[in-house]
Amino acid sequence: MQQQILTEHEFDPALPGWRVRVLLTIRGTSTAAQRVPLGMALVIDRSGSMSGSKIEAARDAAAGFIRRLHPDDRVGVVLFDDTVETLSDPVTGAEQAGLLHELAQVEVRGSTNLSGGWLRGRDQMVPLPNAGGIRRVLLLTDGQANEGITDRGQLAAMARAAHALGISTSAIGFGDDYDEELLKGMADAGGGNLWHIERADQTQQVFQEELAGLQSLSAQNLAVELRPSDSVGSFAVVHDYPASVLPDGTRIELGDLYAREPRKLLVEFVLPALTPDVRADLSVASVQLSAHVLLADGGIELRVVTFPVVLTLAGQGSMHPEVRREVVLLAAAKARDEAVARARAGDAESASHLLRHQARAMRESGLDDAMVMSQASDLEHTAREIESHGVREHDMKYMKQRAYNQRRGKASYDAILARPMLPDDSQGAPPSPLRRPRKPKTT
Repeated sequence: MQQQILTEHEFDPALPGWRVRVLLTIRGTSTAAQRVPLGMALVIDRSGSMSGSKIEAARDAAAGFIRRLHPDDRVGVVLFDDTVETLSDPVTGAEQAGLLHELAQVEVRGSTNLSGGWLRGRDQMVPLPNAGGIRRVLLLTDGQANEGITDRGQLAAMARAAHALGISTSAIGFGDDYDEELLKGMADAGGGNLWHIERADQTQQVFQEELAGLQSLSAQNLAVELRPSDSVGSFAVVHDYPASVLPDGTRIELGDLYAREPRKLLVEFVLPALTPDVRADLSVASVQLSAHVLLADGGIELRVVTFPVVLTLAGQGSMHPEVRREVVLLAAAKARDEAVARARAGDAESASHLLRHQARAMRESGLDDAMVMSQASDLEHTAREIESHGVREHDMKYMKQRAYNQRRGKASYDAILARPMLPDDSQGAPPSPLRRPRKPKTT
């Protein structure tokens, strides 16, 4: 586990005072010398709304996921509609000769007892060894919980309690109609990931991302504790991770750390008492990192590292291109979330205007960065979609997920989710969207 601190600062006469931005990057190291054993429960929604391309995509992707597992990994499969069915207990590949055939026969029926399916998947993971391995429930659904336990807070609390026992939860939402707040709450509380499937061709890639992350696991339960110095008037964590208040700061839960993708944390501090002509070495905060690090011999070790954040204030300020890039990308995430809120409140014109304004700000940021320019283009094209077609739920889900990806540093997945550009540099509706089947009109 390695960490890097980058800073920038500028004087803000409106405060008046200094704004100091600190970008903490934490990188994991590969544990390839000792493969991490996996225990997985695939919990698949088979309710009626999953008919057609959704259930086909879920079946195919689950089969591909199972094929990529190591022969010694254990995987169970649970199906749920208004009832819950165990298709396979979590056993190794040698004990599952007929599983792929049985998975291919799964058909849809009934309503959505999401809690029952998740609970069965959790129960499958409980007996598996915890030391040195991973136990995860992977929930696939296209809808909203309407049977069993349906309260979002209660479902998140269940995922949190399982995570305390070493069982994490990731969630994959299909199509337009799933409850993203429910699934995000469960994934956050469960220490896992939230994925959005807009098109059938993304499903295999998303499963590959989930598996690749698990196979490159470097540390678990990564947390950062920030304690600002007396010079700091206020501070805000710009990335979006679960956080709790400490008597002298805040604790941010960053979840698992993978060798293939670092964790980033951007924090803005306000120092209101200093003048613009100050020249000083200043202590901004104390940072404590903690994580259960996976060792090459298969063991786990709790490591805690504490270090100060110190910078030299200069009258002209100091900008750092990597910090600036993160600031701009996170501003795009904020714009997407706000645009969704405005659009869902009935103000599509304001939502479109906001997206165009943020795209222009990104183009004028002075950053010669391909991702920044790509994000700007995506904002413009999404604005055009809203202007041309109005508020469509698949556009809202798309924007929410891209905002989530940026705030969680999921660059690889964000590239998968990004809608394809057409040759004329315009953006059309996503090909082959996964939609809930509509009931035929009756006369």
